[in-house]
Amino acid sequence: MYAAKIKEIISKRLKGNEALKGKLAKLEEIIEVLADRYKVDKNDLEALTKKVADDDALISDNAKEKGMDVQNYRYIKNLEKENQYYKALEQEKAQQHKMQEQVKKWYDESEEIAKAYPDFDISAEIANAKFIELLRSGVDMKTAYEVVHHADIIEAIKNKSAMEAEKQTTERLLSVAGRPVENGLSAQSPALVKTDVSKLTPEQRAQIAKRAAMGETITF
Repeated sequence: MYAAKIKEIISKRLKGNEALKGKLAKLEEIIEVLADRYKVDKNDLEALTKKVADDDALISDNAKEKGMDVQNYRYIKNLEKENQYYKALEQEKAQQHKMQEQVKKWYDESEEIAKAYPDFDISAEIANAKFIELLRSGVDMKTAYEVVHHADIIEAIKNKSAMEAEKQTTERLLSVAGRPVENGLSAQSPALVKTDVSKLTPEQRAQIAKRAAMGETITF
């Protein structure tokens, strides 16, 4: 994610490449003029920069406007440059810290999502452009995952509900099959103490047939 952000920043900067080429051409002309004035090689930018920085004539008018001498004016300008540099550095550090915190937050979220959705794979998700777009817009990772995989999640819920319903039906049937026979159908039923099958009534024979159909072994 960090690398992708850096790539995005660089890409934006390179979009103005043509305009930058035009500016560089103008700067080349200015460097040639300054090099000629200070009698230095135009390719020796370090020497040229020093000449320009040490030229009091370039800042004398500005120093007068501020009511300062050239030396103090140059000192103040150098301080301003340093302050700008350190300010930019602090901003960069703050941005990096913010990004690191965000990455940690996403990592923690990914572990929680994996508990709810076993098929969740952070490596696969960060390759999904829509998933990344949602994260960049401020959507939390779980919501982003549910939006991207909405259809799959709904289908999984349906399948799970069907499996649970089938399991409950199976358990109910097994429970019914395992219940003890009532109304005189148990092995201890006093109505079935006769040992002569021919003396059993039709109702008793029907009860015995039901018990045998349920798997009970009938003996006399």
